[in-house]
Amino acid sequence: MWQLAKQVRELQLLTRDPASIDQRRREEIIKLLVAMEHTTDELKAQGRPSNHPLIDANLGPLQRDITLAREGAQKNPPNYFLVGSLTGACIYCHSGSG
Repeated sequence: MWQLAKQVRELQLLTRDPASIDQRRREEIIKLLVAMEHTTDELKAQGRPSNHPLIDANLGPLQRDITLAREGAQKNPPNYFLVGSLTGACIYCHSGSG
């Protein structure tokens, strides 16, 4: 679970100013989204509850949102709207101070 939180925080920092995202930052964003896909796959494969009831109840939709965010970041030109929505959903409950 801590891995996902760390990945979301890093993603938030990388996308804080979307206008200044260069190719290196874009690659980092995509790499983090791929890592988040792997992390949520591992959570699903474990088949046991995590310490986060909202993720447990919404793991499928979360995985879909991560995939859609990655696909948006990979487009030419890239679209980071769903990346921001993804991190925003976490920050909404967790205040962003993590």
